[in-house]
Amino acid sequence: MTAIQDLIDEHRCIEKILNALEKDAANITIPQGKKFEEIVKKSGKKTKITEIVQEDTPRINYILELVTDLVEKIHHGKEENILFPLMAKYGFKSDAPPIKLLLEEHDKGRKYVKTMKAAMEFWEENPHPIVENAKPYVDLIRQHIKKEDALFRAWDKKLKQEDQAKLLQKCRELEMIVVKQGRKAECFTAAEKL
Repeated sequence: MTAIQDLIDEHRCIEKILNALEKDAANITIPQGKKFEEIVKKSGKKTKITEIVQEDTPRINYILELVTDLVEKIHHGKEENILFPLMAKYGFKSDAPPIKLLLEEHDKGRKYVKTMKAAMEFWEENPHPIVENAKPYVDLIRQHIKKEDALFRAWDKKLKQEDQAKLLQKCRELEMIVVKQGRKAECFTAAEKL
């Protein structure tokens, strides 16, 4: 297996996590399409959102932990710190397409995740930041994966064998640095159970 094929395999796992996030966020709906502010003013007193939304929300916190570890730390870490710099040697610069676009999408995704994670602390009072950021995040990363899958397959054929070996070694080393040993396997197992 090459490091790039490993990244593509990670995409399949990430898609399972995205499916779970999308499903769980969709279950946090405000009845009859009303805005949150309209519901909490019910009867002239504040109503706890837990009386309104389904109780699936805490699972989103677990899903966001998987996103943070697998997507942000492991997957994007390998791309940004190892693969993309290596591809500069092959004429793909980080300040030009396609790498520049991929990096911009990574940053945009991080903003969605940061907002959702911050909102978890107050989800009972206001789930809107979770609901409003989950779908665009899921859509962004799904499209991002499609681009990367096509690009990575082409790159996998282009890389010299010696670069393939170095890339694989460095990617494995990064996994051990950014998360505890075995965390990637834990993420894969968790994604299967979501």
